[in-house]
Amino acid sequence: MEFQTVWRRDMPRRMAGYTWRLYERYDLSVHPVVVVLRPGGSLKKSWRMVTWGWPVATCCFDVIALWEVDAAVVMAQGLTGLYPLLPLMRWEEEAEPAAILEHSQRLILDGIAPLEARADAYVGLRVLSAIRYPSELVSQILQRRGLMLESPVYREILEEGRQAGLEQGLEQGREEGLEQGREDGLRDDVLAALEVRFGAVPAALAEQVRRRRGRPELEGLLRRAIVVESLEAFARELG
Repeated sequence: MEFQTVWRRDMPRRMAGYTWRLYERYDLSVHPVVVVLRPGGSLKKSWRMVTWGWPVATCCFDVIALWEVDAAVVMAQGLTGLYPLLPLMRWEEEAEPAAILEHSQRLILDGIAPLEARADAYVGLRVLSAIRYPSELVSQILQRRGLMLESPVYREILEEGRQAGLEQGLEQGREEGLEQGREDGLRDDVLAALEVRFGAVPAALAEQVRRRRGRPELEGLLRRAIVVESLEAFARELG
């Protein structure tokens, strides 16, 4: 199963490569699936290699366009593992963004019992919601920072930010230190998001990110890091 923010033309070839490598390694049948989070591009469900008119290889796979999945069905069946994806699904036309975020939040808070699982789901909800909705709206509604701190994933993301001075700024109550800590944390979050999605970030690109100042710009960079199609595209936008 491969998660893709937006469809890319090389996705069929990549899926063929993933499928073959899994089969070669485990000698088991493979059912490949691509989950696309945001509309864009022409979705395809197969890849073919034809050499001199001869069909050498074909790979077929399922494509789940998340914006076509009915959120009501997921909620009715109580599929709690999919709750962080609800804001990216299809809702009734009259549903307002704020109402969608609030309802998704409530489902996670009330429907997932283990604390760490609930915290991880909440972190996922906040990150994924920013793919579709303005970060200001997401931050305004999804404010359970105390719950997110129960998530091992979230704590790992924040660790470098704390070491850079965020905790010191909070303890001393100095606004200057607090703002610096927030900016340091945002820079680390941008680089962490790029690394999770695309692998190692080139040193030159990382240096450009670390030179950026100001929370509004850094928050915009974090949002772009979550949805951008490639490292190259992010570097062009940064330039």
